Amino acid sequence: MQSSKYAAYDETGTIIGFYDSKDSPVPAGVKAIKITHAEWEQTIHGEQGWTVMNGKLTPPSLEHKLKCAKSRQVASLRREYRQHMNVEVEFTTSYGVTALYRFGTTRTPSGANAHDLLKSIVQQGSSCWTNGHWFDRDNTPRVFSFEDLVRLLDSLDGVHIQSEHHLTSKIVEVHAATTLEDVEKVKLIG
Repeated sequence: MQSSKYAAYDETGTIIGFYDSKDSPVPAGVKAIKITHAEWEQTIHGEQGWTVMNGKLTPPSLEHKLKCAKSRQVASLRREYRQHMNVEVEFTTSYGVTALYRFGTTRTPSGANAHDLLKSIVQQGSSCWTNGHWFDRDNTPRVFSFEDLVRLLDSLDGVHIQSEHHLTSKIVEVHAATTLEDVEKVKLIG
């Protein structure tokens, strides 16, 4: 004989736990309703946000589904953005040294964003370039002329990378969406 399943809930109707008549009976004083095995499976493995209203198991509201979909979509956009920011470019210096360099999230040993620092140095001109070395993907210092820096910046900028501003605008678009379909339509690229 199959045991009975129970959904425990708090004063707001939020499900706070599940019990089984055979393995873990409902403790005294806990509010719970009997549910079918299929309902138990659906609440455990399906969408979150099930509640108990008027003594009945109630599926998540559209508002809750929309909120969850927005959270998932924003997380997906951020994950996609991080992947794109780690694009690597193979570059050969005028000294004949070839190495891989990352766009965006690569940090210099001092903690600065490598791309932003590179851009700043190039904008300030060759008189600003006194170091003579630039770090590759593995943080190995490589001999670089100022002209090498300019060419590396051009190579990195040639890789189609969405800006952080673009990511932010897409997140705003997700939050402005009013339907599940509109949330899922928001993509970082395309």
